[in-house]
Amino acid sequence: MIYKYFMEKQSLRKWARGKRKELNMEKESSVLADILVQTEEYKNSKNIMIYYPLEKDPV
Repeated sequence: MIYKYFMEKQSLRKWARGKRKELNMEKESSVLADILVQTEEYKNSKNIMIYYPLEKDPV
């Protein structure tokens, strides 16, 4: 693992962006949604609000 605790702000941002681009967001989102649906909080809720970044959203 990279020594992110000792990185400067700009290099940490660059590292984080690179890691985020490596993720398969469709797969990760599906896994997280499956986990969310199984929670008691989800089952007992009347309304569910989540954040999903749009294509033009500055992440």
